[in-house]
Amino acid sequence: IASAILWHEKYGHPYDLALVVVKKNNKVDMQRKLKVLADLDSFVVSGTPTQRDVTYAEVSSRLEAKDKAILITNYESFRNDAEMFKWLVEDRDVIVHFDEMPTRLSNRTTQIYNAVQKCLWKTFQPRTGLPTPRPKWLRQWMLTATPIENSPEGLFNQIRLLQPTLLGTVGQFESNYVINRNPISHKPERWGRLD
Repeated sequence: IASAILWHEKYGHPYDLALVVVKKNNKVDMQRKLKVLADLDSFVVSGTPTQRDVTYAEVSSRLEAKDKAILITNYESFRNDAEMFKWLVEDRDVIVHFDEMPTRLSNRTTQIYNAVQKCLWKTFQPRTGLPTPRPKWLRQWMLTATPIENSPEGLFNQIRLLQPTLLGTVGQFESNYVINRNPISHKPERWGRLD
């Protein structure tokens, strides 16, 4: 992520806020890596609600002063502090890096998935037109080592968060790639044509 953030700052679209989303136990390690590898200062969301509010206030002050900020958080923070994240990204230039996304955002029915979706998108599935991101400019990356064959539906759900219309609707995706369904639950059992 460090190289991507640096590239965007130097050659690409400058950003106001970079969100680095990692597993809970990787936040401090990611902060160290950003500092050592790229000399980037960052804020880590952790602790009690009061401690998290202090961090959000520091990030907010930086953004109000027109300085860029890098905020390292975990997936659960989107659920716990949804309104704060909506406010932080609203009408800003935002880069989001999801690390190990498949373990947390493969199921579109979870509270965390819905919280991330609502924080990043004002309109996710409009009847007409395109989805509307909450930031004025949004660039997202996700890292995964999970092959598509392991969880085609999970990868589809993750890509929907990055670009809601890229792979079509859930129905379109399943009609294209589901070979067999469970006769009782009607959930996909076997997938095909994934290359």
